[in-house]
Amino acid sequence: MYLGQAFKRICCEVLVKMAKRNLFSVQVEKIGKWWWKETEIDLLGLEKKENRALAVEVRWTNLDHHESKRLLSELTAKAQQIHNVKESILGIMAKKIENKDKIRSEGFIAIDLKT
Repeated sequence: MYLGQAFKRICCEVLVKMAKRNLFSVQVEKIGKWWWKETEIDLLGLEKKENRALAVEVRWTNLDHHESKRLLSELTAKAQQIHNVKESILGIMAKKIENKDKIRSEGFIAIDLKT
């Protein structure tokens, strides 16, 4: 459990550095945890000027392709609940992600320790 929380903090730092280097199509200023009612997104960054978001689920585990797709499907539904956002860039970060190139080819972010 402790490693999972530490991994989320590290992932947040990585996303902030990537955003500063303009590696995403969305220009976020801050990244952090987001929740609304029963919905929680591990890491969310907002670009208020263009009403866009970067939303990422973080897991300290090895994800097979099926589990990755399930998480991204859930994240897609969660991102629709973010108010005043027209477009969301979605992704996952995990210890290991199988078939991450396939996930990326579908328009998602996929980052693991090897990346």
